[in-house]
Amino acid sequence: DAAQIARSWDFQGICRLAFASKFRTQRVIEVESLRLLLDKYQVAVDAQEMAERLFAYWRAPTVYEDANRFLLRNALPVCLVSNIDTADLTAACLHAGWSFDHVVTSEPCRSYKPRPEMFLRALEKLDCAPHEALHIGDSFSSDVQGAQALHIDAAWVNRKGKPLPSGSRHPAFTITTLDALLPSDD
Repeated sequence: DAAQIARSWDFQGICRLAFASKFRTQRVIEVESLRLLLDKYQVAVDAQEMAERLFAYWRAPTVYEDANRFLLRNALPVCLVSNIDTADLTAACLHAGWSFDHVVTSEPCRSYKPRPEMFLRALEKLDCAPHEALHIGDSFSSDVQGAQALHIDAAWVNRKGKPLPSGSRHPAFTITTLDALLPSDD
């Protein structure tokens, strides 16, 4: 069934092992993880061809309206920190009409969140200490736990109301929309 197949797909596990000299881009990992999954279930589908739809989405994603509002109204410096490959993230930002004070991607850091390299690079670019930053992200394991490991406060964008993973430390904020981080209009 679909749930069993999803549990068998080890994209995140491959990303966790891809750092320093073993680093590979998300595109390479995506195709590799799909090939392994397709082979396991003996499905004769071309993994590269299957991944192309996802790659197209990475370059032109659907944007949440609250993200646009947040970026327009936020007055603080922002550093976008993303596991997505640099060229795909650049295309996505152009598609959305966004620009950022700073951008950190996995490629120059040679690692993926939740490892510390990307968070440390963002702090360096923003010229701030961990206690002066707030990391905002939708992945509990990659964003929240990665930031917390470095004593950076985190806001978990939990749009679907997922439960806090058992034994996990609460983030500084759990929100369903980025609007919750903006000052009220009062």
